[in-house]
Amino acid sequence: MKSVNKIQILIGMAALSIGLMVYLCNRPPDSALILQVIGITATFREAANLFGPINGQLPAFIHVFAFALLTTGLFGYRNRGAILVCLFWLGVNALFEFGQVMDHPFVGNHFEAFKTIFDTGVLGDYFRYGTFDPLDLLAMTLGAVAAFFILQITKQRRVLS
Repeated sequence: MKSVNKIQILIGMAALSIGLMVYLCNRPPDSALILQVIGITATFREAANLFGPINGQLPAFIHVFAFALLTTGLFGYRNRGAILVCLFWLGVNALFEFGQVMDHPFVGNHFEAFKTIFDTGVLGDYFRYGTFDPLDLLAMTLGAVAAFFILQITKQRRVLS
């Protein structure tokens, strides 16, 4: 039976906490659904340079990193499963990033089916007003690689008797 890996879950939760700090210190309160859900109407804008030059890409890194650790930690995946989980979260985040350039003819043609689904509400606003950044794609990739590295360090070893 696979068991929950508490270390991976704790590291994932700590990473999400850092990500929340980015939104609290560097983004307007209406920029993230999580801030709206927990009812935050003001942020700590005076700490705008809390994370320096990586402020813009840190959420992209953390999202892939943290959710890969949380998923793998909860389901107890081993090597192959960990790789697939990292690739899954990288893929999900990359699709959302590319969704922000729907106006581009190449992307618009390939995402037309999704356009009607995500045209309203919070997701519609994200795709309409979000800004595509290739550095976010790099940060996501680094997040997946870092997550796999941490997953290897923290995986539970099998005891042979």
